[in-house]
Amino acid sequence: MTWLYGVAVIFSEIKQQEGLEGNLKLIFQPNEERSVDQTVAALNIINSGLFQDIDALMELHPYAKLPIGEVLTTPNMMNVGSGRYKITIKGPGGHAAWKTQPNPNIAAAMITMILSDYSSEDSNSFINPSFTTSSENPAYNTIAKELILYGTIRIKVDDYASYTRELDSIKSFFKSLPTKIESNLDGIDLDIQYMDGTPPNYNHPELVKIADEVCNDLSLITKKDQIPGGSDIGFCTLNTKTPCFFGLLGSSNQEMIAKGINHHSPYFDVDQSVIASGALFMANFVSKYLNRGKK
Repeated sequence: MTWLYGVAVIFSEIKQQEGLEGNLKLIFQPNEERSVDQTVAALNIINSGLFQDIDALMELHPYAKLPIGEVLTTPNMMNVGSGRYKITIKGPGGHAAWKTQPNPNIAAAMITMILSDYSSEDSNSFINPSFTTSSENPAYNTIAKELILYGTIRIKVDDYASYTRELDSIKSFFKSLPTKIESNLDGIDLDIQYMDGTPPNYNHPELVKIADEVCNDLSLITKKDQIPGGSDIGFCTLNTKTPCFFGLLGSSNQEMIAKGINHHSPYFDVDQSVIASGALFMANFVSKYLNRGKK
């Protein structure tokens, strides 16, 4: 919110000084990705009609893996698609002295290995198990009645048509999981839930060129690379077909980088000096976009 407030102030001055024609719409999204009731926050905004009169869309995100003064972006695919899963494994539980009884731990270990080995002919997608939980207090000599596996799916494809095909492939894969370990499922119940995440996002090459020009003007260092993270902006480009730019602005100082502090770390912090440079970057990006084609 602070970034966009700064963009509004800076851009209004630039627009007046340069006599720019065109408007800037600042969109504040409530909730990132999914809200408490699991509705997709970006889709709520799209369905409200806010994107109907937009010719181009940009989003800038702070990025802890880069130092302040650097911008990461790339033409075409910038963000991968994502998904998630929850697999509940239930058994009778009991004392671990009896080896032949149904054991959710064995099923969980086999499922984890199968998920880790997932591959597709059409993509570089992967499934990454995140963590396992038990509803019971751990003990070395007891077998839990229930284990829950959680994890994420990352979908790396070249276009939205391939994304749709890959989604179908992944969903079929999850449906087939019980057949892959059926010999170890006697006395074990599986509940497998797959949940869609965010679609991949593809940066418009012409908008990336504008970003490069802005970085040059502001003495920012540009780096070209894709990231395995997802973003809500994928919903916007998929559903509205609006040309898009998504970039990552370095938000870490040298001390934070040396400690390896990243997003989702309990020690994550943002060097607040990035707020001014982010607002300046976005305002100048809009100015160059509106001035494109002018001599």
